[in-house]
Amino acid sequence: MSQTGAADGLTSETNGSEAAQESAATTRNPPVYRAKKSIVSGRQFLVDIALICVWLVATDWLIYRLGTFAAWAVFLGLSTAGLAILKHASAQLRGSLLIGGLLTLLAIKLVWGGSFLAVVCASGLLVCYGMALTGFSPYLPEAFGFAGFMLVGLLARLRKYRFGSVSSETGAFKPLLGIQVLLPVAVVSLFGGIFVLANPDLASLLSVRWQSAWRATQQFFAHFEIGEAIFLLASTAFLLGLLYPALPKLLIEKPVSVIALAGEPTTLQRAYRNTLLALIALFAVYLVFEFSTLWFRDFPENFYYAGYAHRGAFWLTSALALATSVLSAIFQRETLKSPNIRLLKKLAVAWSIENFLLAVAVYNRLFIYIDFNGFTRMRFIGILGITCVVVGLGLVVRKLLRDRDVIWLIHRQLWVPAMAVIAYAILPVDWMVNRFNAAQVQSGNLAPAVQIIAHETSAEGILPLIGLTEIDDATIREGVRALLALWAVELQLDADSSTAGTQRTPEDTQWRSEYGHSSPWLSREPTSYASAISRSQRRSVRGITDESTTPFAADETAMAGWYDYQMSHGRLRIELMRTREAWLPYARDTGLRHNALNAFFKYAYRWY
Repeated sequence: MSQTGAADGLTSETNGSEAAQESAATTRNPPVYRAKKSIVSGRQFLVDIALICVWLVATDWLIYRLGTFAAWAVFLGLSTAGLAILKHASAQLRGSLLIGGLLTLLAIKLVWGGSFLAVVCASGLLVCYGMALTGFSPYLPEAFGFAGFMLVGLLARLRKYRFGSVSSETGAFKPLLGIQVLLPVAVVSLFGGIFVLANPDLASLLSVRWQSAWRATQQFFAHFEIGEAIFLLASTAFLLGLLYPALPKLLIEKPVSVIALAGEPTTLQRAYRNTLLALIALFAVYLVFEFSTLWFRDFPENFYYAGYAHRGAFWLTSALALATSVLSAIFQRETLKSPNIRLLKKLAVAWSIENFLLAVAVYNRLFIYIDFNGFTRMRFIGILGITCVVVGLGLVVRKLLRDRDVIWLIHRQLWVPAMAVIAYAILPVDWMVNRFNAAQVQSGNLAPAVQIIAHETSAEGILPLIGLTEIDDATIREGVRALLALWAVELQLDADSSTAGTQRTPEDTQWRSEYGHSSPWLSREPTSYASAISRSQRRSVRGITDESTTPFAADETAMAGWYDYQMSHGRLRIELMRTREAWLPYARDTGLRHNALNAFFKYAYRWY
C-alpha cells in the first residue's frame, strides 16, 4: 500500500469515527427546535400577551361596557395610533395615511354627533387599515378576502406560541416558569411579607387595598356575561388577525398592451362605431332640449317639480350609469385590436363629454328641487349618488385612454360608493341641510320651512334653527320656538325650583300631526340625554356606577359622564339656555306648544 493510499485510509477512518461520534451525540441529546422562525416564545410571547391584555381592557371597557359614540371615538383614536406604531415598518404609506385620516375624521364626527353608520364604517376601515399597515394597497376586493387571511394568520400565530424561550445558541426550548424563575419569586415574596408585617400601618394599608381589589374582582365576575366572554374572544382574534395576517392574494393590475391589427374592421366593430355615432347624435339633440327647457327660465306655479326634478333626475342618473356600462362593454380586449381603434376612442371621448354635460343637467334638476322647497337628507344622498356615477364614468374613460385592464377599474370603482357612504357618515349632514333651509327662510323664501317640520333631524340639525326664533313670519317663528321647547323639555332646561324632579310623561315631549307625522327629533339618537338613564341603570347592574352625575341636571354643563358627551348636544344646550325666553312659555304649556306646532305644520305643508 502506498503512502497516499494509507493516508486516504486513515482519513476515511477518521471521518467515519467523527461521523459515528456525532451520530451518537445526536442520539443522546434531546431534540431541539431548529426552526426558530416558526416559534413565538420568550420576549415575543410576552409582548403579544401584553398587547392582548391592553386591547381587551380597552375594548371591554370602551365598546362592550360603555358602547357610546364618545367611547367609540376614543377607541378609534387609540387603535389607529397604536397600530401605526406597532406596524409602521411594514406599512404601505399612502394607503395607511389615507385610511388613518378617514378613521381620525370618523372619530371626530363621533364626538360631534355620532351615528350607527359611522361605527359601521369605522369597523370596516379598521380592516382596510390593517391591510395597509401590512404593506398592501387596501383595495376592496382584496380587503374582503383579507378578513379571511386574518383568520388564517390568527390560527398560524396561535400554533407558534410556546410558553418559554428558545436558546439562540443551541436552539433548546426552556420553559418560562422554571426553577430559575420560581425560586427568586418565592424567596423575594417571603422576605417582602416579613417586611410588611414588621410595619403595622403598611400592613393595614395593603390589607385595605387588597380587600378593595378583591371585591372589585368579585363584582366584575359576578356580573360577567357569556356574551362578554364571546366578545373578548372575538376581540382577541381581531387584534391578532390585524397584527399577524397571512399574506393575502392580490389581483394584479396589468397594462393592456395590444396592437391594432391591420385590415378591415369586423362587423361587430363597425356596429360599435355606428352605435357611438348614433348615441352622440341622440345626446346632442337631447342636451339642446334639456338646456333650453330647464335652464335660464322662471317656472310657473303649477310646474311639476316632483316629476322633473325628482323622478327625472333619477332616470337621467340611470342613463349615466347605463352609458358607463356601454363604454365598458364596447372597449374589450378584442375591440382594442380593431384597425379603427383610434376613431372609436375619439368617438368615446366625444360621447363621454356629452355624458358629463348630462350630469350637469342632473345636478341642475336636483338643485331646482332644492331651491323650490328646501334641502333634505335624501337629496343630499341623491347628490352623492350622482357624483358616484360621474366619478365611475370618469374612471371608465381613463381606463380607455390609458389602456388599463379591468382589475385596475374594479380596484377603483368599488371605492367610489364606499367613499360616498363614508363621506355621508363623516359630514354633518343634518347641520348642512337645515343650515340651507334656515338661510332660505331668513332670506324670504319660506317654502323650505316644510322640511324643518316634516323631517326628522338631530341635535346638529336643530342648531341652525336658533336664528329663526326672531324672523318676521309669526307662524314659522312661533313654530320653531315650540320645536326648540321640545328639546328643552327633554333636557329639563325649563326646570326651576318648583318643577325640578317632576316626572315627565310622553305627552310632555311627543307631538303628532293630523297627517300622522310625529315628533322625531328626540328619541332616535342612542346617545341623547333621553337614553342616558337607561344606560346608567345598565352600567349599575354590571358594576359600573356613576353616582356623582345626573343626566338630567339643569346645569348646562352637567353630563352623565364623558362617555355620553356629544359636542353637538352640548352646543345645543348652550344655545337653548341663551334663547331661554323665546321657548320657555311653550316648554311650560303643553297645549300652547302643540297648537303652535300644528299651526306651523299646516302652514308649511302646502309646500310639501
